[in-house]
Amino acid sequence: TDRDAVAGARHHAVFPCDLPGFHEFQRRLDGLANGTVTIVLTGERIGPGLEDAAWLARARQAQVRTALQIRLVADGDCFVRQFGPSATARIRDKLEAWGAEMVLGTSVASIGADAVTLADGRRLRSAVTALVGALTGPDLQTAELTDDRGFFPVNPQLQSIYEPTVFAAGDA
Repeated sequence: TDRDAVAGARHHAVFPCDLPGFHEFQRRLDGLANGTVTIVLTGERIGPGLEDAAWLARARQAQVRTALQIRLVADGDCFVRQFGPSATARIRDKLEAWGAEMVLGTSVASIGADAVTLADGRRLRSAVTALVGALTGPDLQTAELTDDRGFFPVNPQLQSIYEPTVFAAGDA
């Protein structure tokens, strides 16, 4: 995860896309009696954050965590770009039916200790903020195998486009 993808995230957000980050997210949720949990989606892999928001909203709806408010904030146009307008509307309807709030259409300016500030000037209070989807490329010894963003591009057979003797799969 790119912990500097949004100003302040490194110091104030949790990053539940790896096991230590998920445990930290769980620890903070377990210690939270009330308040708003904000999940900020940014970058290329926002699906896990959507799953987190849906899970939390359903738990809240099932009267398990009624004092918590759940908010999903999509940074810029990442959500609509990935899912399209029709699916976005359906997802928003479902999350709102479960009592969650969905914020679209503006960039995230910063993440603070108790709030998420949007580029349009809104300051959204947040007791716990998770950042999901901001990826960095792999840390490979041979830069000749990565593109200009640090990713390891492969063809449909999972073969490196730069070196035909090298294959990679998953988050390699």
